Amino acid sequence: MAKTDYNVSLTKRRISSLINYLYTHGGKEFKPYLDNTAQNGGHLTFVQIPFGEYTANKLISDNVNDTKNSVYSRKAGLERKIEIQSVSLIVADSSYAELKFDSEIFDFGKSAKGDILTHTFKFTNSGSDTLVISEVETQCNCTQAEVSQQILIPGESAIIKVILNTATLKGLSVRKVILHSNTKEGAKEISLTTEVFD
Repeated sequence: MAKTDYNVSLTKRRISSLINYLYTHGGKEFKPYLDNTAQNGGHLTFVQIPFGEYTANKLISDNVNDTKNSVYSRKAGLERKIEIQSVSLIVADSSYAELKFDSEIFDFGKSAKGDILTHTFKFTNSGSDTLVISEVETQCNCTQAEVSQQILIPGESAIIKVILNTATLKGLSVRKVILHSNTKEGAKEISLTTEVFD
């Protein structure tokens, strides 16, 4: 029932709760991997993508006067969640390219229909092989994306400029840009979110 920006912050806290749980789980087996102090050199990292209410079911009530359905119902409870979208195991002695973003999501907050919104994402090849971006895919004509550089040696950084035209959007909106490359995963998604008002 809260405002959209609050729900995005709340999602970040839920993700932190999972990480804190792993710190203290069982005999603290995960702690050295989270702290990057494991004797075998392994480490566990998280890429946080806080969508807040942007991906929540629109059919579930968020009416402040309907707490029975918007707060206490089972359906509303199931929307208060975090999701592990993927898990990747990377072997230390293998040669690979890795596409790492400073942040994989940007929230513009509130916008008016017809606004042209622009954001620049920075990314780095954090792997040990040359990164080659073969294609940049957008979900719709409302989104344009341009990469400053398609081939990056290990440690090199570049940017992707994304432009979102809200003329055809309404309400809570999520638009994704997919970068296809020679990484182990093959593709990486970044997301733009905004709440569009008429």
